[in-house]
Amino acid sequence: MRNKKKTLPKYPGALLIQPFLPDASRGSGSSKQGAQKQKAHGRDKFAEPEHDPLAPPGIPAWVEGLKSVKHAAPGDAGDRQKTKAVEKYLFPDPGMVRPKFYENWLRSRAAWVWRANQTELPPTLISPSLWRECLFYGLATGQSTLRPDNTNQFEKVKKLAAAFNLNLDDKGNLGVPGAREFPQTARDMRLLWRDRQVRKKEDGSLEDEVVREMLWELYEISFRMELRGLDRELSMAQGWEDIIQREEMVNRCFAGGDADSFELSPPVIPISNAGLASDELEDRGPYIVALARLMARWAVGKPKIVEDLAFSPKLSKDDLAKLESAVASLYCQAFYDHRARAPLTPHRIK
Repeated sequence: MRNKKKTLPKYPGALLIQPFLPDASRGSGSSKQGAQKQKAHGRDKFAEPEHDPLAPPGIPAWVEGLKSVKHAAPGDAGDRQKTKAVEKYLFPDPGMVRPKFYENWLRSRAAWVWRANQTELPPTLISPSLWRECLFYGLATGQSTLRPDNTNQFEKVKKLAAAFNLNLDDKGNLGVPGAREFPQTARDMRLLWRDRQVRKKEDGSLEDEVVREMLWELYEISFRMELRGLDRELSMAQGWEDIIQREEMVNRCFAGGDADSFELSPPVIPISNAGLASDELEDRGPYIVALARLMARWAVGKPKIVEDLAFSPKLSKDDLAKLESAVASLYCQAFYDHRARAPLTPHRIK
């Protein structure tokens, strides 16, 4: 395996900031009471969404891992802490992105991805309710349909944005810290995806291929950034060299992650299922093992099978299947325990 050249980032101090995700005291939880909260709008966030036939299919081990999360007991201290807090996301939860939101997400996507990659700045994490307002009104497109004369709603959204240190200007456009040119789509009325103009079907809806790829990317980019953030916290990496090594270990959990040209965000849209989402277990194997080795240093209780098999020189097909199930469950549980909400997990492109 080729070793990538270690280089310091443009902004070294950025690697030492708080991970991209809020800690448990600022998350939103579940438990049987808390789980009701995470079933907002009738959706169980620990299960695959069912409303959209174009949604990317889940990976069986990860679907089960999400279902298996053990919630805090109703009424205990952890449950009370989690149920009082507010969920926050770096990108919109794909499960709440409805067809009426698609165009506004595409018009603002490039700016949000740009913002998330500015690691020298504190992350911009917002609640599902603010994401819904952003996508419904196009607050971050430069073409907002929210007007000040809609007084009550305007003030409601302005107050909601202020709670996340964001400013809603007098034209209904959302200002994001550090993004002077945000949004970058206001001067271009074309609807673009992957640098090509999007064509619509006769009924005005977007092409199915665009929707599938868009929703897949939301799952994948969220998982990648959330995994990196959680690893920074649970591995307790110290110093630039250690942090950079952890970054490289995170990269190796994804298809192409050994290449010098690999970028964690945004992900390349694959032609076929790849990496952790590969159709065949043996093709998923290197990425399952890479993730197990990454998690081996996490300061959490780990199943014995992870510690036993993560560094085994050779795994049988049965052992690899057990390891896949164990790392998916461990990740989902660790994320819930430290972020107090359901994680966004990897999905297949088709």
